[in-house]
Amino acid sequence: GKLLDLREFFAKQPAEQALIENTYYRFDQGKKVIGTGLATGVVLLYFNKDIFDKAGIPYPPAAADQAWTWDKFVEVSKKLTRDRSGNNATSPKFEPTKIDTYALAFPQSWWGYMALIYSNEGKIASDDGTTLLLNQAPDVQVLQALQNYIVTDHLSPKPTQNQNLPASDILMETGKVAMGIDGMWKVLDYSKLKLHWGVAALPYFKKPITILLSAPKVIFAATKHPNEAFEFYQYISDPQQVDLFKDGLWAPLQKRYFTDPKLLASWLDAKPGVYPRESKDVIVDYTLNHVAPQPPVYWLKNVQQIMNEAVTPALDEIWNGKLNAQQAMDEAVRKAKPLMQGRW
Repeated sequence: GKLLDLREFFAKQPAEQALIENTYYRFDQGKKVIGTGLATGVVLLYFNKDIFDKAGIPYPPAAADQAWTWDKFVEVSKKLTRDRSGNNATSPKFEPTKIDTYALAFPQSWWGYMALIYSNEGKIASDDGTTLLLNQAPDVQVLQALQNYIVTDHLSPKPTQNQNLPASDILMETGKVAMGIDGMWKVLDYSKLKLHWGVAALPYFKKPITILLSAPKVIFAATKHPNEAFEFYQYISDPQQVDLFKDGLWAPLQKRYFTDPKLLASWLDAKPGVYPRESKDVIVDYTLNHVAPQPPVYWLKNVQQIMNEAVTPALDEIWNGKLNAQQAMDEAVRKAKPLMQGRW
C-alpha cells in the first residue's frame, strides 16, 4: 500500500510510447504495476582491441546470432591469458602463479553468472517463488564451467584477488585483462578512457541471451499530486530531456528508441566517441530480441536475504575452489529453503 499502482497511467499512454516489457516492476501476481526502471541496460562483453590484435585473434562478434559458444570462449581465453614470460595458457611453459594478463575480469555480481545460466535454459527459482533451483543440472553445469575457468584454467582472477584490484575498465586500460563482462552502463566509463575498446555479445551455452536491468522508479501512494508526479516520472526517463542516455549510462525504456532510426540516432549517435560502432548490433538487437526472463530481483520476495545468506556464500566456495558447483548449490538450496516466501 505504500506505492502507487501505475496501471491506469500507463493505460492512457499512446501505443507508440510502449515500453520494453522487461522493465516493468509488477506485483500481486503480475496484476498491478508499481513502477518501471529509470532506464534499461543489458549485460555485454567488453574487450581491449589492442590485446586481440597483438594475439592475432578476431574480435568477439557483436551480433547475438554469431556469438561465441562457451567452448569457443574458453579456447580464445586460453590464447589471451599470458604469464610474465609471454607464454599463453595453451603453452606447457605457462606459469599460472605469474600471470601478467588475464582473459577476463568476471563480475562477482549476480547478473554475470545468471546471464550464462539463462543461456543454458536454467532457472534461478521456481515460478511461484517457493524453491531455489540453482542446484539443478543446467545451473550447476554453468557454475562448474565458471569454476573451471577461474580455478583450474586460471583465465580470470579469483575473488580474493579481485578485492585488491581496480575496476574492470581500469584493468583493461592497463592491459591486465583482455575482456570484461559488465552492464551497458559501463559505456560511460569506457568512453572516457584512452583505450581501443569494443563491445560484443556474451558467450553462451545453448542460446545467445543477456539480462536486461533497470533500477526501479516508483511513486508513493500518499502523493497529493499523482498526475504531476507521473509527468515528472516520464520526464526523468525521456532521452530528449536527459543527457545520461547520450553519455552511455542509460538506454531508453521506450521501444521506439530502438526501432525508429531517427530516434535511435538521437541517443546512440548523439555524441561521437561514446558508443562504439558495433553498439547497434549488440545493444539494440540484444535488447529487442535476446533478453532473458526477468531475474528474481524483479519478483522474488525476500530476495536480498536469500542472496546474502544462502547464495553468495555458496558462490564464494565455488569461486575459491573449496567446493564443486553441485556441493555448493545443494548447500545454498538447503539454506534458502526457510527463506523462500513466494513472489510479489
